[in-house]
Amino acid sequence: MSIKDSYRRSLLIGIIFVTAFLIYIIAPVTYVTDSHYSMALSQGIMEHGSFRLDHYIFTGAGNVCDPKWGKLPYHIQEINGHTYYYYPPGSSVLSIPFVAAMHPFGISAVNNDGTYNAGSEEKLERTLAALLMAGLTCIFFMTARLLLPTYWSLAIAISGGFGTSVFSTASRAMWMHTWSIFLLGFVLFLLFKAFINKKSPNPILLATLLSWMYFTRPTNSISIVGIALLVLIYSRSIFIPFVITGLIWASLFAGYSWHYFGKLLPDYFAPGNLFGPATFFQYFWKGLAGTMISPARGLLVYTPSLLFVGFLLGSYYRRIQFKALMWCGVAVFLVHLITISEFPTWYAGSCYGPRYMTDMVPWLILLSAIAVDAMLSHMQEDFHRQIKEKILLTVGVILVLFSIFMHGRGALCSATHDWNDVPNNINYHQERIWSFKYPQFMAGLISIPISKETMGEGETCDKPVYGAPGGLPESGPVICEGFLDSVNGSKPLPDGLTASSGILLVEGWATISGKDAIIPDVVFVTLTNGRGKLYVKARSVTRKDVNENFKQPQMPDPGYKAVIDVSELSGRYFLGIARFYKGKLESCSQFNIPVVIK
Repeated sequence: MSIKDSYRRSLLIGIIFVTAFLIYIIAPVTYVTDSHYSMALSQGIMEHGSFRLDHYIFTGAGNVCDPKWGKLPYHIQEINGHTYYYYPPGSSVLSIPFVAAMHPFGISAVNNDGTYNAGSEEKLERTLAALLMAGLTCIFFMTARLLLPTYWSLAIAISGGFGTSVFSTASRAMWMHTWSIFLLGFVLFLLFKAFINKKSPNPILLATLLSWMYFTRPTNSISIVGIALLVLIYSRSIFIPFVITGLIWASLFAGYSWHYFGKLLPDYFAPGNLFGPATFFQYFWKGLAGTMISPARGLLVYTPSLLFVGFLLGSYYRRIQFKALMWCGVAVFLVHLITISEFPTWYAGSCYGPRYMTDMVPWLILLSAIAVDAMLSHMQEDFHRQIKEKILLTVGVILVLFSIFMHGRGALCSATHDWNDVPNNINYHQERIWSFKYPQFMAGLISIPISKETMGEGETCDKPVYGAPGGLPESGPVICEGFLDSVNGSKPLPDGLTASSGILLVEGWATISGKDAIIPDVVFVTLTNGRGKLYVKARSVTRKDVNENFKQPQMPDPGYKAVIDVSELSGRYFLGIARFYKGKLESCSQFNIPVVIK
């Protein structure tokens, strides 16, 4: 390669990185769940040289805490009087340089008094995730470019960076998948390059990268075994140093676990943590079907470009140059699919789309490069059949664009993540995973089909009653501090909404003074028609975004939610909000939304 060509390629890679990073960082959705406190662990290691989090205070962390786990958030476990981060430590260790670099700018996951700073944690995660996934998109390009022309390599990089869970999951926060697939993408680039050049990869570097993949996410064991077999069969000269390096890292990890937990593996890495007490194949068929074709988690639904890659591999199998790599990728993909399908939580909890299949994206990119190379080879030798290939390519482009749309919904629309809790929690109502009436990718585009049967656990469906509560008269309309976010999942428009499900789900927030952390004693949702005004008491809900906006983390829950049974009502009403505070009932004048109840 000439110096001029090398410069052009470097410039193009730089453009890919900057463009991908800007798209990832501008995309509005930040969805931090399991990764909460991972940056706090990075800071703890950096400041105290320990994996223990005893120096920090995790109580009162808002909605990050779950009562069923006790006083601590579910991310934090207490062992022998010490507190630890429950999830794998790999991501936190690898993130230390970034956390250290951001600390002088005042962005820290832990405040000076040792309390957790959720807002800064999210900023750290959001920025680092965007940087890593922009880098991974460049790696996708470089991997494809080892075999394909520039424009094809660019197409594959765009498909991988924006038509997969890289966009909708890994770039939204520091999930375990984020560092995991970045490392795997680099490993496959090195491996592919070694195969093409007919040279062995550096065994120490390869084993080190694979080891850290395991420290980041234990299900990477499947990829590690597959790659180790490739090394054994095709690069035997490096197998011994490869194994020795891996054993050294394994020994260090076992020593870390023994020192802190008194066992060779931390709890999260134990097989029982993944599979629970279930017998083998107890969840398999449901998990397999759900992972592949369900409207909420189906890989073929969210990433249909996989069908195109599979078709190319089958149709042009004889033209494939690197069959060993192809079969390794296919085998790892299938074993990973079988493994996650047997998880009791095969649906991956609160997330967007096929999150558990995120780990396979680098393999999909490698298989895509191999498949497209085989197709191009066929087209060059059989010119008269190029019309057939052009039709095939048109279908492929459509599938890729649809994949980008599907994953773009998860990165651009917060309603797709709210779907996990509205109208009820997906962890307790898994039947929603299979429903096409309100699929996750359509959240925010269509109204929630709410009925009494879809009410969540602990929810109450109340009938509105005429007359102010306790006969207390309203003191008059005022402009309230607050917002009416949605009615049945749709933004309330000034020209009104139509409700035909028999249920109204109303959500928003209200404060007396957010600056002073004062909220109403009670919030009511009202429906007004010619006969008078009906009232329904709303329940308080956590709104971390409101607390952060007013810089009042200890303010009581400012959110409200009301589920109203309107099955006995019909006609045109005006929906509003009223608040009760210190014995005074006031109507919020800015909320007067026409609602037609059918």
